[in-house]
Amino acid sequence: MRNLWIIVLVVAVTGCSGSGGIGNANTHAFVATPVPDEIRTVTYSIQTPTGTNTWRLTNDDLRIRLVAQSRSGKVLSIRTRKMTPNDYNWVVYNLEQANFTKVKSSPRKNQSRANEVLTAITQSGTHSYTQNSSTRFPNGFQKVIDVIPSLSNK
Repeated sequence: MRNLWIIVLVVAVTGCSGSGGIGNANTHAFVATPVPDEIRTVTYSIQTPTGTNTWRLTNDDLRIRLVAQSRSGKVLSIRTRKMTPNDYNWVVYNLEQANFTKVKSSPRKNQSRANEVLTAITQSGTHSYTQNSSTRFPNGFQKVIDVIPSLSNK
């Protein structure tokens, strides 16, 4: 008799829960809502007369990848390493503080002889910023691009 009551209780609980039982396994599946301005990938590239260095930071696996190329486009080296969540969050936080979705590179004379590009890829699209002899990064971006190269050397 005891086993019968246990079976009845299990069937009743399983039937009422809505997540178990036959036929309704996916009726209450959780679907994540994407945040439009959540940064998925940050890419920083600097092109000098000797070549190009490109850093790519990804949110999915917290990896930073550095690709060094010569002027001719030949890949000289590729390094990938895992970042700490704090490192990635610091970059994203400072881009958000600089209102990366609302600002643009400004046309100003600059001392830089290098061509620099910072790109932030979000759920809603891609935001690109440049800095060279005629344009500057928006305010607040300089401290981010100063830190990104050091993240690949930790």
